[in-house]
Amino acid sequence: MVEHTEKQNSRLSAFTLFVVLLNVVLVIFLAQMTVGVRRQVETVRGQLVMIEELSRRVVPVRSPGDYLSERCGSCHSERRYLGEHGTANIHQLIDRMNAFPDAHISVGERDKIHGALLMMKCQQCHGDEVFSQLATLNKQERKTTVLRMWEHAETKLSRQEVMEILKAYEQIQGF
Repeated sequence: MVEHTEKQNSRLSAFTLFVVLLNVVLVIFLAQMTVGVRRQVETVRGQLVMIEELSRRVVPVRSPGDYLSERCGSCHSERRYLGEHGTANIHQLIDRMNAFPDAHISVGERDKIHGALLMMKCQQCHGDEVFSQLATLNKQERKTTVLRMWEHAETKLSRQEVMEILKAYEQIQGF
């Protein structure tokens, strides 16, 4: 019986040692998981703070009308440059205007003016808040958003015109 008790004590000691080691391993594992989760929570908190700051910040954007008023308003009334330009080549019109003595329109400005005139098509339905929202997106997100709007809108614009409008938006905003 004494051998039997020593054998039981030996088994009990081994089992106790196994349970203690298992608990140590589990505690270490849970501690590591807790540290990992804490890091992830801090990362998410940082991202939430950044998103919150972006949502509060009003991104100053230049609407096409503002740009045209700034560049064209000294010579033209709003009605003149916001009116329909028909199928005329805008680049030729702007080049002709540049021939006047007090009009100094660079090639880059000509492209921006052309872009602003194209963007006026967007302002028939969208206000400045849409242009502000686009400014918070990266280039690929802007492209995706504009193409999605184009697909859902009842517009007669071609995909090429939509891409020209997007390019014009980025030029005017300085992206």
